[in-house]
Amino acid sequence: MRDGVSGGKTVSMLNRALEMGERRMAEVSQEDFEKYEQCRESGATNMFSVSNVEDLTGLSRDKIRYIMENYADLKEEYCNV
Repeated sequence: MRDGVSGGKTVSMLNRALEMGERRMAEVSQEDFEKYEQCRESGATNMFSVSNVEDLTGLSRDKIRYIMENYADLKEEYCNV
């Protein structure tokens, strides 16, 4: 049985996760996304080889992983401007 407290904690945790996601998205600029896209479209490396992508784009591992995990949202945000 769910109680109001645990349900409230779950909602609070989800809200914090969403806020963190929004902040992280703000940390990935359109320029960052474009660097990632140029690398991807060039076919120069397997995009799952994060160290190669890092070397080719100058982006941090965290940004690359964030872009990979949120690619559809970022593409919609930055390519439909």
